Amino acid sequence: MSTNTKKQSLLGKAPRSTKTTKNKQNRSTATKPNNIKQSANTSANNKAAQKSKSSLLTTLGLLLFIIIIIIIIPKPTLLSYHKLGMVSNSIYWPGVFGYGATLLDSNLQPQLDSKRKALYLCTDTVNSKSCQKYKVIADNGIIAAIKAYF
Repeated sequence: MSTNTKKQSLLGKAPRSTKTTKNKQNRSTATKPNNIKQSANTSANNKAAQKSKSSLLTTLGLLLFIIIIIIIIPKPTLLSYHKLGMVSNSIYWPGVFGYGATLLDSNLQPQLDSKRKALYLCTDTVNSKSCQKYKVIADNGIIAAIKAYF
């Protein structure tokens, strides 16, 4: 029949036995569970770090939003003004960016000039002859306005 011939490599070395590769594969499979545990621990740590960072960023964003809202939103004040010996107190709402200013106890449109300490109450904002000038005695702030309202 036929005879078995040995295979040789080009450089004359004999091929290695496959037993050593099987041992290496057995060793690598034995260390995989440890690697899986370590990778699970590191992924859990990464998730916890990302979660804490996201919650921190959310909290900081919320605080920044509240501070911006407090700065932008107009705050009511309690104005004390007089004309011809008659003193009156009213809650003045400045409106958003100067538009929509109101006195809570009046139907007139107010225009406050805080530099001159003057309050102009107008029936028509277009015609300046329809305005009456009052002198502002005190501008008491938001806490006094809340106390006067309630």
